[in-house]
Amino acid sequence: MKHRNEKQIRPLLLSWILLALVIDSSALAAQSPKTDPQQALDNVKNEVGPVNNQGTTGLDNYVEKAIRDLHQKVEQGVAKLKTQKQDAKRKADDAAKAAEAARDAAAKCKTDNDKKRIEALVKSAEQKQKDAQTSKDKADQMAKDLGKEVDDAGKNVDQHIADLKDNLQKAYDEKMQQFKDQGLPDNAFPRTNFQGHYNQTLDQLNKAVSKVQQEGKWENGKYNAANEGMRAKLDSEAVKAREFIRNAGFKNPKDNDALDPTGSLNNAATFLKAAKNYLDNCPPRVGLVPRPSTPTEVTVAIDNRPEAVVNICPGQNVQDAANRIGLAQHEVVAKDDTGTIIKGQGDPKAVAQAAQSQNVKLCFQPEEDFCTIYTPLTAYRGHDHSKHVHSGAAVHNHEAPDPPLSWGLNPPKTIIRWSR
Repeated sequence: MKHRNEKQIRPLLLSWILLALVIDSSALAAQSPKTDPQQALDNVKNEVGPVNNQGTTGLDNYVEKAIRDLHQKVEQGVAKLKTQKQDAKRKADDAAKAAEAARDAAAKCKTDNDKKRIEALVKSAEQKQKDAQTSKDKADQMAKDLGKEVDDAGKNVDQHIADLKDNLQKAYDEKMQQFKDQGLPDNAFPRTNFQGHYNQTLDQLNKAVSKVQQEGKWENGKYNAANEGMRAKLDSEAVKAREFIRNAGFKNPKDNDALDPTGSLNNAATFLKAAKNYLDNCPPRVGLVPRPSTPTEVTVAIDNRPEAVVNICPGQNVQDAANRIGLAQHEVVAKDDTGTIIKGQGDPKAVAQAAQSQNVKLCFQPEEDFCTIYTPLTAYRGHDHSKHVHSGAAVHNHEAPDPPLSWGLNPPKTIIRWSR
């Protein structure tokens, strides 16, 4: 007999061991029981059957838990959302202040050293603006994710109900196939017993689903939620949750509106643009600019912060009223027995809201006053009458005369003087 050495025996042993493992695992797989149709049917019955004397079913409890879970998720999520929105607003306000400071500094830029210093201010403001936008985007995403949690709560319950129906039907079909494979006649006891059990469970399932999906009723113009099922209660909770998310947990929606960083971000962008325009002419160029033979585009930096024109009704202290509506620094445009018209830097909408909250009576809604740059610039050509058609005649009195019609054909030469 020939003897195999150790090198020949070892590979054979490994092959036998692997083969044994494969055979054993195949046997285990064949022996691992599938869910028995009867057990699957019992599982459905346990969930849809009554669990107390009040007629509450396991399905009612399932949806009630979904409501509790949703409420908890929204409460915790909105607390984080509010903090995130406060962070975004704070950063946006800081960015606007930094950008405004950069613009004001750029307007006074005289030397190359000034320019380098102000460019650093601009860069810092831009970074603050970027951080604020990132924080706002994060808050927006948090609100979106919470909204999805609300939507998914209802979808998950509906899917669970659909799965119960599907599992019951599959259990029935599989058991009937087993009876068929066994050759049992239709009237055999095992078959009729299972069918009776199935019909009873199907009836309980349908009743439980109808109960959980029961809607309230409108009676005498009012909604009566006395017989409302848990699915409808989940919908009601979802409506409240969406409003809670939309208002970031504040009872007064205006408190949430106050955290909107959009206005500050827009101001930051405007101030930065103006700062860069100022820096384009730093150090200032001095001299006469010749009139070009062809049209030339020229960038002019102006202070374009919005100004509000307000008519404060008679019988009120003008300065006190102006302070309360945010126009402490203002110019009196006109005054007579119909009221006092003032103009100051501020957003007309914000001024109107402040007037309402501070009980300041205005004789017309605040309007925006702005200046449009023309060449040559006059009081006539720099004022848009259409924006003040309801303001009264007083604000349309101009010191300068209308330009002659000949300017349309032969306008005077434009001279820009830059001074230190």
